Amino acid sequence: MYECGLGSPIAFLLLHFEDNSLEEYTDVTVNLPECTRSAGCQFIDTNNNEEDILDWLEVNYFGKRTGKTGTSGFCTYPEFNFYEGEQYWEYKRINEELQDSE
Repeated sequence: MYECGLGSPIAFLLLHFEDNSLEEYTDVTVNLPECTRSAGCQFIDTNNNEEDILDWLEVNYFGKRTGKTGTSGFCTYPEFNFYEGEQYWEYKRINEELQDSE
């Protein structure tokens, strides 16, 4: 899902298709409003998704790690730049087309 505007957070969800419907599998991103992030960047929920999710995102061209982190409570989350990913832009386009058709 993409919210318009350079400063808007990116929500990235993984879904799976089951019994002729889409079901949420996991939230990949976590919103940390108290942490500064760059446009196109969001923090990855490695607390609930393991560190391997970062490799999966990069291997599948959804973006790149920035090397920065955000902290909430006892957890530290890596920042990820989705604007650097070819697949991010493709899925953003598909999402916008679906929203326009509703």
